[in-house]
Amino acid sequence: MSLSTTAILDATDRVLTRLETVESSMGTRLDPQQAAGARTTMQGIAADIKSITDGLAAIDESAVTAVFDGERALAVWRWRRSLRMDLITLLSHVQDLARVLNVYEKGAGESVVVAKEGDTLQSIAASELGSWEDWGALASRNPGLSPDTLAPGTAIIIPARR
Repeated sequence: MSLSTTAILDATDRVLTRLETVESSMGTRLDPQQAAGARTTMQGIAADIKSITDGLAAIDESAVTAVFDGERALAVWRWRRSLRMDLITLLSHVQDLARVLNVYEKGAGESVVVAKEGDTLQSIAASELGSWEDWGALASRNPGLSPDTLAPGTAIIIPARR
């Protein structure tokens, strides 16, 4: 699939507008129905972001170099690379948010904690589950997270206590 630069920018604007709409519609507390709607929207946004990144990958470099001189072609390449990296980061955050919304939607006794500076899975396990040794339960419920350091703002799903 090949998208024009204008189509890529328009699609990116639509994604950001949808994110702002979801953010403004969510209060401090979510009921399961609101969480389900927001999660569905996040899944749609994730699909849109993937389409945009596919469109960026499909930009024909030979066409860019044929139209622009060296400096301008380099600027286009840098723009494409920067936008792609930003979209990949955004996709990761959207997927995290969909995962957290899934917890709210299901209401299965799980909770969510947001990591602060210096938090580790061990320190969160100690405060939320009662023992640092339960960090493995956090790691299995939150795949892809480093057990040693967590970026501030990372949402950690706390499994229901047994």
